[in-house]
Amino acid sequence: MKKTQIIKEIVGKKIEPYGFKYFKTDGPCRIFMREEHGIPRYYDPDDQTVRQYINIQESQYDTILTVRFETDAIVDLSDRPGFDEILKELNPDKGSPWYVYEGEKGYRETLTVLADIIIKYGLDYLKSISVEDPVIPTKKMAEDLNTRYQELDRSLIAEYQINAVAKSEEDIDKWFQVIHKLLMETGEKPYEDVKELLLQIAAFIGERSCELLSQEWMHFEIPVIAGGYPYPSFSPLARIVAIWKSKCEDYWNVMESNMKNLKLGFLQKNGLPISNEMISPVDNIGPTDEMYCELYNHHAELAERFQRRMELETECMDEEHINRWFDVIAERMEALHKESYEDAKEELVEIAAFLGVQIERHMDGVWELHINEENDYGRCYVLLSHGIAENILDKVVGGYKLNAVEWLKSVCISAWVAWRNTPDDLKYKRT
Repeated sequence: MKKTQIIKEIVGKKIEPYGFKYFKTDGPCRIFMREEHGIPRYYDPDDQTVRQYINIQESQYDTILTVRFETDAIVDLSDRPGFDEILKELNPDKGSPWYVYEGEKGYRETLTVLADIIIKYGLDYLKSISVEDPVIPTKKMAEDLNTRYQELDRSLIAEYQINAVAKSEEDIDKWFQVIHKLLMETGEKPYEDVKELLLQIAAFIGERSCELLSQEWMHFEIPVIAGGYPYPSFSPLARIVAIWKSKCEDYWNVMESNMKNLKLGFLQKNGLPISNEMISPVDNIGPTDEMYCELYNHHAELAERFQRRMELETECMDEEHINRWFDVIAERMEALHKESYEDAKEELVEIAAFLGVQIERHMDGVWELHINEENDYGRCYVLLSHGIAENILDKVVGGYKLNAVEWLKSVCISAWVAWRNTPDDLKYKRT
C-alpha cells in the first residue's frame, strides 16, 4: 500500500483549496503546511507569517491513525483543551484520538473521516493556536539579554541603588523587595514601556545566580540560566514577564524559591551555618547511586509500569501529549509530597523512566550510565543530539524537591522543541 500517495490523494485534495501543500514525511508522519499572513506576531514582529501544519500520523505499533495540528507561533497550550478531545468525541471507538483501520479500504475510509474532521473542526483549531499573546518575551528582548546582560544588570543596580554584593541574608531579602515593588508599581503600564525594566530584572537575577550558585548563562532563543541539582535551570526573562503580567499574583512563589536558593548559595559560599528554618524536609535530598542504577538497568520495565498504572497514551510526543502526561505527574507529585522522600523514591524513578523512554522512543535518545570515579556517584543521562544531554532523574527529583512540576514540564517541552528544530543531519542517531 502506497500510504503517502493515498494520503496526498484523500487528505491533500481536501485541504488544498485552503492553501495546504504537502511538506514532508517524517517517520510515521505525513505533514502538510500553509503560510498564513496577516496574523500579528509578537515574538518576532519582522516575521508576520504563521506557518501552520497538519500532520497525519500513523502508529508505528498498530493499524491506527490520528491527526495533529501545530504552528510556529509562540503559544502556551497548557491552559486550553487540546484537539484530542474533539477526536475522542467523534471517534466511533469512544475515548481514543486514534482511529482504527483494517486493510487498504479501511485506510482510505479512515483518512476520509479525518479529512472531514480537519475541514469541519481542525482549521478553526489551527486559527486558535496561531494567535500569540502580546505579552511574551520577544526575539528582540532575548537578543538584548543575550548580548547586554552585564550592562542591564549594572544599570538596575545603579538606578535603584541596590547593594548587589550580599553581606547577609537580609541583603538578599532587600533585592527581592525592590523587585516586587518595581513589578507592582509598573503593573498598569503598557508592556512596551516596561520591557527594558523587565530585562534589567532578569539580568540581575541571572547574574546573582551565576555569582552565588555557580550557574551560567546559556544563550538560546530565550536565554536560560543553566543549573542542576539542587539549583535547576530556569529562564529569568520568561519568569519575570509572567510575574509582571499577573501583577505578582501568579508565579511569585517561584521567585521566592529563587530567593531561598540565593540565600542558601550565599551561606554555603561564605561557610556560614544554615539555620533549620532555611531547610525544608526535602532540602537535603537528591538522586542516589541506587536510584541511578535502577533507572539505567530497568528503565523500560519501570516506564511501562508507570504508563499502564496511569493509563497514559504514548504513541506520540508533542505538546498536547506532554501536557496530559504532566497533568498526571502533577497529581502524583502532590501525593508524593505527603510521603517521606524514602517512600517517594520508587515512583520518582518510575516517572524519570517514563519521561526518558519517551525521549528514547520519539527523539532517538540513548541511555548511558556515567560514573564519577572520584565519589562513585552514578549519573544516568539520556543523550538527545550532539552535545546535548538530559539527566532526567536529576530533573525529576529537582521538580519534586522544589514542588516545580511546571518547570519540569518546561524542560521536557524545551528538549522536544530543540530536537524538532535540529537539522536531521545533526541529530543524534542510535547505532
